[in-house]
Amino acid sequence: MKGVVVPILTIVDEDEKIDEEKQRAQVDYVIVGGVTGILAFGSNGEFYMLEEDEMEHGLRIIVDRTAGRVPVYFGIGATNAKKCCRLAKMAVANGTAAVSVLQPMFLKPTHDELFLHFKTIAGSIPDTPVLLYNNPGQVGYTLTTPAGAARDGFVRTMTAAGLL
Repeated sequence: MKGVVVPILTIVDEDEKIDEEKQRAQVDYVIVGGVTGILAFGSNGEFYMLEEDEMEHGLRIIVDRTAGRVPVYFGIGATNAKKCCRLAKMAVANGTAAVSVLQPMFLKPTHDELFLHFKTIAGSIPDTPVLLYNNPGQVGYTLTTPAGAARDGFVRTMTAAGLL
């Protein structure tokens, strides 16, 4: 992963369904603007508002529209590992280059519990890079990269930086 990877917005209509035409236009807009990758369903992507089937529909739109011009990454912000694994497998099946996993919200797991959470997700998609997403402002605690993270399938830790 290099360059600017934009956490793309998810464009929804008044029924909270993804507006396919506007979503496709936004994909083109950010690619023309020079991004080197797109993160679908990151913090800006309304992942917490959409059902899994709608997320899959949105991901298919984004992957289809990029048409290989830039890689697509998929953000996972679910709290339990089972749902995270299900989303990770869905993302890989739909052509994402990697997944980005936010540490669980509303919980304060121990270091070992958090490591097991991430390791379980990485183990469900062993051939796909997993990025750990540190967003302490939203989840209430800071993520530190676990010892041996690279060995256990984690690529790197990203931290929410606010406005740049």
